[in-house]
Amino acid sequence: MVAGPSFAGKYEPTALPQIGGVAPAFGLEAFRAKGEDDSGREVIQLDHYCGVRPGETSMVLLAFVNNESASDDLGPLVQWHRRYNRDGLVVIAISTEKDPTPMGELVAKSRRSFPIVDDQFGIVSQRYGISGAPFTLLLDDQCSVLGMSDKAVSEDSARLQSAIDERVKSIRIAARK
Repeated sequence: MVAGPSFAGKYEPTALPQIGGVAPAFGLEAFRAKGEDDSGREVIQLDHYCGVRPGETSMVLLAFVNNESASDDLGPLVQWHRRYNRDGLVVIAISTEKDPTPMGELVAKSRRSFPIVDDQFGIVSQRYGISGAPFTLLLDDQCSVLGMSDKAVSEDSARLQSAIDERVKSIRIAARK
């Protein structure tokens, strides 16, 4: 995930975050998992994980998903989150569906260990210069864009896995010094 995406007409190249540039901040409500309190949805903010307050975060994987891609994409995302959580990987899936009901049902049934947030009005998608899913960005602890892809996570999993592995390797080497 070092090169920019290939554009298929649905992205606005001048609005896309640039490699090395800072990803736009956002705050979106997370879908509730089965059994979670219905009184209010948690607001997930990007700047809680990277930027000024990165905490233990070393990288953030933002995956824009839709109903069509979510079932296939959630598997690799869950796997990477579990495998690299101790290395500081944060995964955030962003639903681009205008009708949040099907995604809410999918999330309630899933065993995900990371937030899936609701961008039904397309505000974050617009900030990122895309018209919807699929789209993925890998950010560092300062919210700088390390790479991006305009393919579904499941379709681009080998390249994403390689990028995450490379980043984790460099973080582990730096930690030993």
